[in-house]
Amino acid sequence: HSWLKNEEIFQLLCHCLEYGLTAASEPPQCPPGGCLYLYDRTVVKYFRADGHPWRLKPNGTSIRETHERLKVEGEPRINCYYAHCDSSQLQRRSYWLLCSSSPLVLVHYLDSKKSKVLRGGAATGGQAGSSLAVPMKVAGHRNRKKAAA
Repeated sequence: HSWLKNEEIFQLLCHCLEYGLTAASEPPQCPPGGCLYLYDRTVVKYFRADGHPWRLKPNGTSIRETHERLKVEGEPRINCYYAHCDSSQLQRRSYWLLCSSSPLVLVHYLDSKKSKVLRGGAATGGQAGSSLAVPMKVAGHRNRKKAAA
């Protein structure tokens, strides 16, 4: 299992219907690392309510999430919010398109203990240089594998 590359995230968010992916109608409870979920933010407003104990801000009530803008072809194209689990190495990253009216958000869970971060933000489970096959676990859709384009 590894984090998706920026280009892969962008392609999934732009062409999810062409890939046969459907948006989940509710968040899962305590999904394991390696899972990907697609949501329509206008339908599932609380897609972050997944049952995991995420690290909190110093105020003790809000989840501590970090925000980044990811670049595709040198231009910022994707919003990314990530959080760390309080009780394990699990991380959650939520992605949606900048400059788009699309309500879709892609949420990726990964156990960071099992992956390595490479230069440029890409991560791999020890298979540097190989093409990435992503097991898609999207609610309402059976598992699919999509090879990197």
